[in-house]
Amino acid sequence: MNDTAILWKQYRAFVQGSISPRRLETAERVWLDYWSSVGLEKTEPLSVDSVVWWVESMRKRGLKKSTQQSYLGTMRRIVQVMRVLDKPVPSPCFDDYMALQPKGGDRKDCPKYIHWDDARRMMFAPSMLAGGNLYRALLLGFYGGLRMVEIDRVKVDDFEGSWLTVHGAKGSGDQRIHLSPEVAHDLLRDRLAGEYVVRPDITQWRGRYRWDFTPPFKALCVELGLPEWVSPHTMRHTCAVALLRAGHSTEQVCRHLRHSNISSTMRYADTRGLDGKVDFSALTK
Repeated sequence: MNDTAILWKQYRAFVQGSISPRRLETAERVWLDYWSSVGLEKTEPLSVDSVVWWVESMRKRGLKKSTQQSYLGTMRRIVQVMRVLDKPVPSPCFDDYMALQPKGGDRKDCPKYIHWDDARRMMFAPSMLAGGNLYRALLLGFYGGLRMVEIDRVKVDDFEGSWLTVHGAKGSGDQRIHLSPEVAHDLLRDRLAGEYVVRPDITQWRGRYRWDFTPPFKALCVELGLPEWVSPHTMRHTCAVALLRAGHSTEQVCRHLRHSNISSTMRYADTRGLDGKVDFSALTK
């Protein structure tokens, strides 16, 4: 068994159960394609030139541009996982190759997030002291890591003590996450008669519930002088980074964010050990 086969066996054992068999089969096909195209043809398979060679070989074989990008993204996620396993993988050459591409061409970079101090500034801004709808949305985003559409769906009945049932987006189904008692209390305090946690006074919008809190969210960002790129989904990224910095395992963060594939969580792996630690000890179990 050669070195690449051993590496793949260790990777498969690590992600087993957190990635569907179909995705794992696709990842293995990409892994073998890379090494069969590069490892046998190039004397230095761990260089930027080797990745360029691989892309060129895919182009010559007639693979569509979208397929090439998909292969590159898959390979990069694989090596990000292996980097966590402290295995000798060609991750630097992929990072360097992506850095050479036109801006905006790589959608797999670590998502943008804000420092936890800025997240606290948002949650404890003067306009948030009285609680209210936006404050609840911020708690669900920064502490729960909920997507915007998931925040819309949170109902009072979804809480069972400190446990919250999240009606997942992207077909992930309903899953439970654990919040600290203080956060759960703040989310449910001063609620009106309505069934929803956010904007409980409005339960219907064109036949279904929806509250677009982007305008007040953006207004708060302007008030605090935060960058223009900060959006409601930035709260989810910030939650993931804060959890990893606080020392939680990748598997715990994957469960809390309800990722169907641990490779998605690995996008945040490079943020480990940076400044800005925060105590999330009561956030996950």
